[in-house]
Amino acid sequence: MALDRDLERAECPEPISVSVSALDLFIVDDTDFVRECAVARAESYGLRARAFATGKEALDYLGSCAQESLPRAYLVDMKLKKNCLDLTDFESNAPEQVYVHLRDRGVNLERFFFYTGAISDHDDQVLQRLGLTEESVIIKAQQEEKFDGLLKELSGRSGPITYEEREGMVTKADQPRHRRRSTSGVYLALVPLPRG
Repeated sequence: MALDRDLERAECPEPISVSVSALDLFIVDDTDFVRECAVARAESYGLRARAFATGKEALDYLGSCAQESLPRAYLVDMKLKKNCLDLTDFESNAPEQVYVHLRDRGVNLERFFFYTGAISDHDDQVLQRLGLTEESVIIKAQQEEKFDGLLKELSGRSGPITYEEREGMVTKADQPRHRRRSTSGVYLALVPLPRG
């Protein structure tokens, strides 16, 4: 039965190998809310996005990807908090290591952006070491247009997917009831990132 197959799949852990179908957007941020909003915003454009909370997870994922299945764009928090159980500086240096890993693999880094609340001395040092400018940085909450521009470029769309496109012509009268019924996060995926 189809239900039995679905249950079997649900109980299986996610495979380590990555499919040939590449992600559109690869996100690394140590803040849950930022990760969730960035993924939701990307999905609102019909893009496939995946977010990682740590640099180790991100590098493990990239290391498992074949060259042709690497993500198309990258949004990486400029400075990740150190894990309290990790006594090394790995996490604080992980964003730079992600960039270097991709550069060393010959990835086109035109769509690689560091993501930060404000450019700090640490951020300036990282950019200087990598030979990058502030053009490679998106300021959280202040440059939503730059992030939306990236999403528009990746998706080939002028804006987010509408309810009609997503749900097959749901009428405006049905939308409030539809939002209340939705537990799958569909509505969240259509909400723009908060300003300010």
